[in-house]
Amino acid sequence: PPKKATTEQHAAGHEPGWELIRMVAYVCMTPAAWATEEVLRRRWEAFVSNGTTTHWPHTYNGAGAAPFGMPKNDPASVTDLQRRLIGAHAEPPLLESEQPLSETEVEARRLLMLAEVTEGGGDHAGAARLYRRAFRLDPALEASWFS
Repeated sequence: PPKKATTEQHAAGHEPGWELIRMVAYVCMTPAAWATEEVLRRRWEAFVSNGTTTHWPHTYNGAGAAPFGMPKNDPASVTDLQRRLIGAHAEPPLLESEQPLSETEVEARRLLMLAEVTEGGGDHAGAARLYRRAFRLDPALEASWFS
């Protein structure tokens, strides 16, 4: 059987250790009129918070939240074209001034990230303990997690 190509062979001309083999972006366009005001508002919220959605632009199906610690995107920083792609004619949200996190809030977020890694590794009981500790430290985090 033929041998599999190594990362270095795929990345001919690049330094050893280069690991990005390919990147794709799926694009789906539908008329903006198909989207409700609620869908457009939620699309703006996803943009601001670095959230992801499915590829159907006229419905809102949040596909995932951004990692903790990522700064919010400022709607005022987008071009007119980007604005139309994100939320069509809907008004973008205003960003509230962000207060720095307290030491307790930082620790709660650290525990939450550790819980996600622990859960991904298959230790569900350990992850549950870490989630409980994080949510006890910052009850607002639990409320936002399940909203």
